[in-house]
Amino acid sequence: LARAKFAMGRIHQAQDRPDSTKIYYRDAYEMDARLLGEDHPFTVGFLVGLARSAALDGDTAKAEALLQECREKRTELLGADHRLTERLDGIQGRILLDADRPEDALEWLPAFHASTTERYGVGHFEYAESSLYLGEAYLEAGRPEEAAVHLGNAWEYLPPAYGAQDERSQQALEGLIQSRTQLGQTQEAQRLSTHLATPSR
Repeated sequence: LARAKFAMGRIHQAQDRPDSTKIYYRDAYEMDARLLGEDHPFTVGFLVGLARSAALDGDTAKAEALLQECREKRTELLGADHRLTERLDGIQGRILLDADRPEDALEWLPAFHASTTERYGVGHFEYAESSLYLGEAYLEAGRPEEAAVHLGNAWEYLPPAYGAQDERSQQALEGLIQSRTQLGQTQEAQRLSTHLATPSR
């Protein structure tokens, strides 16, 4: 039941429903903490939900502290190289990026992208998504050349995984157009703009 609540929290977060998101994440953690203990792997994993809730409240410092607690416990339980431990770097980077702190996000996202590439290989959807977030961080940090490389990779590999009209694919495309424009590559930006989704009427 706790895992179902956590899953519902992720769904509601994707639907931009912060109040119910925080309730589901809190209930998932408290349920497993009560039944299994605070150091059980399932309970430790639900610290991510609490971190996301803190980020939704604008408390990035609390979110980072919860992720660090989760990182330390996962390292002890699973090892530093376990995929669930490494995934925390990506989560922390995205939270910092959402908090308009791209330079801080870049302390985490390059390492996450490197481990994701090594684990899954170029072209995997996990690789494509990590390319997207790393590219966005570079773009927001005012580094369009690096942004264009990673957003280009995201645009290449996200559509085969999710479709060209998917929000993540379009997000990569919009960032790529912006980075190409900033680099003065207007013809390439115009060519790419033909792939932008047509707003529904």
